[in-house]
Amino acid sequence: MGPWARTCYQSTGVIANGGDTRRAPPLVEVTSMGSNTWRMKVTCEKGPRTLDRLVARIEQAGLLLLHVDISVHEPLLNLHSVASLQTDEEHSTTFDPSSLRESLLQIINDELHS
Repeated sequence: MGPWARTCYQSTGVIANGGDTRRAPPLVEVTSMGSNTWRMKVTCEKGPRTLDRLVARIEQAGLLLLHVDISVHEPLLNLHSVASLQTDEEHSTTFDPSSLRESLLQIINDELHS
């Protein structure tokens, strides 16, 4: 697969929601847009700190948020963002999208069970 090819890492379903069939399952997508640019789409039930924790985790992954679109339709939170990989000396130039996806899902599950 060449560097121009898009890569999408996605998790959905009841398993991603800790097996709770009463809640809407979260959707987390991390998609490469090329040129060190990534798109994140998150749809989940909103907890008291969900948005702050999701944005902080994206930034901890070494991504600089370029665009963020947030909508809340109780109880769901939709976060769509575009970010670029920071390549300065303070941040790592490596990025693991599947690890970011899993940590975002962990934040969602923590918020739902707190």
